[in-house]
Amino acid sequence: MIRILWLFIIFALVASASAWLADRPGNITVHWQGWRVETSVAAGAVAFIVLLAVSALAYRAWLWMMRSPRIIRQARRDSRRRRGEIALFSGMTALAAGEAMEALKLGRRAGELHAESPLPLLLSAQAAQQTGDTTEAARFYRRMLDSPNGEFLGIRGLMVQAMRAGDIQAALRHAQRAQVLRPSSPWVQSLLFSLQSAAGLW
Repeated sequence: MIRILWLFIIFALVASASAWLADRPGNITVHWQGWRVETSVAAGAVAFIVLLAVSALAYRAWLWMMRSPRIIRQARRDSRRRRGEIALFSGMTALAAGEAMEALKLGRRAGELHAESPLPLLLSAQAAQQTGDTTEAARFYRRMLDSPNGEFLGIRGLMVQAMRAGDIQAALRHAQRAQVLRPSSPWVQSLLFSLQSAAGLW
């Protein structure tokens, strides 16, 4: 509605300017560098408007050329992120369906496309764990420790692995680190107490 109103105002102004020029006929003469140009006031006004329009288009084209590399780079990043999210979702679905090898492949794919997120590492770790490859799972969990957003999840994964392996000391170290990251977590507090009791740290 506002756009239509603006178009109406512009058309009204153009019509008013055309009527004003029609009521005031005359000629324009320009002498420049040995050249002599003579035209009517109306033609001169039209030429001036065309010059303004061409200048505006040239300016817009220049702006587009200056901005296009950044826009293209951003579009590529967005496309990679979207494909990474699709691979991640597909991998989680495969993991839930028990298709661990497919989930592992999709986790690597998601990691290539969405490297800034720790979720592809978590997917790969759980897929490796589902195949029974605890060494590979631990490697993915350790890589998560380098990410501020994935550190706690990585520690939790390593802690669960240590508990399954019966390594109370390693599980206790991971639980203590988890407590530093999430001191108010009831789950961490309860597990830390259980591990300290099992280790005889009264």
